[in-house]
Amino acid sequence: MAAPIILVLFITEFTMGLIARAVPQINVFILGMPIKVIVGLLSIATILGGYLHLYVKIFEGLNSDFIKFFNLFPVILLATDDKTEEPTPKNLEKHEKKDK
Repeated sequence: MAAPIILVLFITEFTMGLIARAVPQINVFILGMPIKVIVGLLSIATILGGYLHLYVKIFEGLNSDFIKFFNLFPVILLATDDKTEEPTPKNLEKHEKKDK
């Protein structure tokens, strides 16, 4: 997925090198970073549209994959209400009053 972006940035860097040799008055170090950022973001925006159908297919099947995973390990879904300590007399009185 990153190969096209790396290729575009390599071509941009190569072009900036040619400009630096052809026109030495231009400070390529200062201009290079913003140009690479803009070209990189434009290439990501362009490539992302092509990968959109791939992402949709991946996330469509994700729901069924989770269901299959939890069917393999049903113990994970069981919630235990085991108390580690005995209830205090105050809590017992409160629950008795609540039940009445």
